[in-house]
Amino acid sequence: MQVSENIDFRQSRELGEIISVTLAFLLQNFKHLWTCIIYIAGPAILLTGLYSAFSQDEFREFQETMEFSALGHFYFVTLFLTLITTTLLSATVYEYVALYVERGFDSFDLNDVWAGVRRNILKFFGASVVLGVIIFFGLMFCIVPGLYFAVIFSLTYVILVQEKMGVFEAMSRSNELVKGLWRFTAGVVIVLFLIQFVMGLVLTMPQVIVSAIANPAGIDGEFVSSEMRMLEIVTSLITTVAYYLLYALPLVGFAFHYHNLVERGEERWA
Repeated sequence: MQVSENIDFRQSRELGEIISVTLAFLLQNFKHLWTCIIYIAGPAILLTGLYSAFSQDEFREFQETMEFSALGHFYFVTLFLTLITTTLLSATVYEYVALYVERGFDSFDLNDVWAGVRRNILKFFGASVVLGVIIFFGLMFCIVPGLYFAVIFSLTYVILVQEKMGVFEAMSRSNELVKGLWRFTAGVVIVLFLIQFVMGLVLTMPQVIVSAIANPAGIDGEFVSSEMRMLEIVTSLITTVAYYLLYALPLVGFAFHYHNLVERGEERWA
């Protein structure tokens, strides 16, 4: 495939094809897409990474005592920052994909993506809150309902942009598309997040090694050198930033799956 060749989203694809075309799209758009992510969602990603890095002691205390009181404000601030970051990241990726589908490769720039993000950001935040509450309470009730809802509503964000719907309309549309192909969609979701997890696991190895050296001393109350502490902060920051950058992979995959289900629906009713 030539780098400048447009990738057609509007195709019916099987699971393996969705994965391969997702990776091809990320490779083709590596420079342009990640430039948009860094400029638009980058500040939130960096802030989340810095907070996580400088809050290692609180999290380590929780791991030692397993008492939620040890987390203090850490849990709530982390939850808020994660909401902001994932919402901005999702909005950026899906606005980029929508422009790609409409105009083609290298036919738009950062300003076009930013304009779309500004236009739809409130809808994205609304969807994040509503879906977060539904999935949270679903997970509280025996886990299975939360996983079911996560799959059913997995296409909500991309529909917000592609079909210019409101939050609840997009949720209903996602349910309509996924219904009848839930297991297929669940397979797409699981495989995409599994790939992200494995890639992220490789990037977390430096942090794991540093933590393995520093944590026993920290837990036993022994002195931890300032150099080791700084190295732990840096590796934690890098890991968090890398995780969020890799989050673009499942998001793009969901966009391909959305078009896949739309095309399958048109074929069924043709």
